[in-house]
Amino acid sequence: MINGIDFLIDLYVVFRQVSLPFMNTWFVYIIRCIDGSLYTGCTNHVIRRWHQHRQGNGAIYLQANEPKSVVFVEEHPDRSQACKREYQIKQFSKQEKESLITDKTA
Repeated sequence: MINGIDFLIDLYVVFRQVSLPFMNTWFVYIIRCIDGSLYTGCTNHVIRRWHQHRQGNGAIYLQANEPKSVVFVEEHPDRSQACKREYQIKQFSKQEKESLITDKTA
């Protein structure tokens, strides 16, 4: 018979081994708005962040410009690299961002 505490400890150890490397992963994403504009951001949980944006929580820009869809996601090993890449993409022209989206989906 498995002791309940031992089972929880084993489960916790497995959870940490599986989830912690993933949770350290950061993502840069681009959202296309209803009006065709593009918003760039970074997060460690794209799905959660998308739902926050859709609910009107988060970026002020997306409160004024309704988000339509996530059109680009790029993975980075840590927050620092993701933020640097986010800044780099934010400096792109809209045409350069569109090319990035097209190249990534091709």
